[in-house]
This record gives sequence, C-alpha cells and structure tokens, in this order.
Amino acid sequence: MAGTVDWFRQDREQVLWDAEDSGRVVRLIREERGWSRSQLAEAAGVSHGDVTQFEAGAVAPSQPMLVRLTRAMGFHS
Repeated sequence: MAGTVDWFRQDREQVLWDAEDSGRVVRLIREERGWSRSQLAEAAGVSHGDVTQFEAGAVAPSQPMLVRLTRAMGFHS
C-alpha cells in the first residue's frame, strides 16, 4: 500500500493527469483499502456508475469529483 500512496502524495503539480491515469490511481488506492466501487461512491457522494466510468478511463473527472473521491479515501489538501 505504501508504494501507491507515496506516489500519489508526490508533488502533484509535476504530474500530468489524464482520465486513464487518474482512474488507475483511484482504483489502486480503493483496492488497497479493500473498498468496493459502491463503498467509494457512497463515501464520496457520487454514483457507482461515475466511479466505474472514471476508473475505466472512459471519462475525465471534474475537479470537484476528483476532490470528493480523494477526500473520501483520506487525502486532504
């Protein structure tokens, strides 16, 4: 778990986020925590479908959605 979390905590200003990379990171952290997509969606106040599409890289998240997802998993800026 530490490897993914440490990578996610790097200086995010230097990382270019796209839909696929963002979704992959959120999925990895969610899985490391043992959460289902439904659990993350409920904790973040978004739909299960939104989480599924985001993790698959089908859609780029809006900034508010990404903030909600990461805060739900314990990351705060």
